[in-house]
Amino acid sequence: MWLSQQLTPNEQMRQAERGTVTLNTADGLETEGTASTRHMALYAPYGYRAAVPVGEEVLLLPLADGIAAAGTRVCTDGLQAGEVALTSAGGASLLLKNDGTVVINGALVINKEGQLQNGT
Repeated sequence: MWLSQQLTPNEQMRQAERGTVTLNTADGLETEGTASTRHMALYAPYGYRAAVPVGEEVLLLPLADGIAAAGTRVCTDGLQAGEVALTSAGGASLLLKNDGTVVINGALVINKEGQLQNGT
């Protein structure tokens, strides 16, 4: 028990694991996993930014100088293979469908030629 309390979070975490976001500030995430970690960076593809809500599950990766979050667990409900959806906690959504259409907030549909269609 005493020894485990003396280890740094990186020494406790030797492989990737799941964690839960407990706080999100401008300084980074706080998560609970093997150990509680503060001021953790969240990594995502270039151009993507997100403020991860408390309670979301994230993938934690050990680094030479600490631990980083590599993204949140994805829900694929309602998506076909190959489709992409962006959603916010407030309900805004953008769906890129396999047939080339774009659906905004579940109502505004733009076909692959860029023309507006009736809502879904």
